[in-house]
Amino acid sequence: MSERAVARATATFSRSPNPLPMRSFSERIGLKKPRTIVQLDDMDEALRTDLWNLLLLHFFQPYVATDPYGYGPREPFPVDELREACAQAWRHFFKKPLDTLPRHWRPIHDELRGFVSAAPWNEVYDFIEFFASAFPLDYVNEQFRNECNEVLEREMSAYRFVGGHLVRVTDKSEVEAIEDALGLSGRLRAVSAQLETALQHLSARKSPDYRNSIKESISAVEGMCALITGQDRADLSAALRALEKDAQLHGALKSAFNSLYGFTNDSGGIRHALLDGRNPSHDDAKFMLVACSAFVNYLKVLALRARLI
Repeated sequence: MSERAVARATATFSRSPNPLPMRSFSERIGLKKPRTIVQLDDMDEALRTDLWNLLLLHFFQPYVATDPYGYGPREPFPVDELREACAQAWRHFFKKPLDTLPRHWRPIHDELRGFVSAAPWNEVYDFIEFFASAFPLDYVNEQFRNECNEVLEREMSAYRFVGGHLVRVTDKSEVEAIEDALGLSGRLRAVSAQLETALQHLSARKSPDYRNSIKESISAVEGMCALITGQDRADLSAALRALEKDAQLHGALKSAFNSLYGFTNDSGGIRHALLDGRNPSHDDAKFMLVACSAFVNYLKVLALRARLI
């Protein structure tokens, strides 16, 4: 990317307005009712427009050049990073022949804008999730996802970006718990990988697999326990005993965690239900992902304090 394009990108982001407050003046004084219905199976015009504007601000406007050689005005065209992402979208998302991808930006812009304006709500989410992984600059993708979450929260969408995926999770603390657990490194990376798999099963909009999402969430806790105890097989009771001894885990918390984990294993619990024909719901899988992520985060803190990992 040229220095001129970098400068243009920086200037664009510096001009970007801060997100608007959650409630407008008219809402605060009671002249306009705020939105009270979560956008679960639809997407209103305001949300579509906000998402399109974020695509413009982060991906499109900063990476379109008009005069790369200094010979006067030319028709805008996408520079390397944007052309690469558009080619990926053309080929893998829209399933179009690559030799039909226009050279210049305007017809590409019009095609993408028309899609975001008119496509079914779920396909718009498919597109922004895809584009934010196809674009080759990770820091731009991260900025885009962060601002998307602000917009999704403000417009009362039921979805948020978590670990690069759009998931039906609406509580900020739930998102933070999952993202913290997905960011484990070193020896703990395998635990994060299991939670990432659980998240992928949960967030697959065409064919979510709640059963395997729950299995992977529970397996992440088991993996953490195996690391703490140094055993090949997970043993939560042994891990909690070690933490009670070396990290001052309160006895009441130890009992609570044993009871919660036992719920996934006893004859009436979730793990048993996976084998007896019960079909887990989205809420079952989301609860287990959030609960196991928070549990993994807490076990990590205690284990580090006790120098067990």
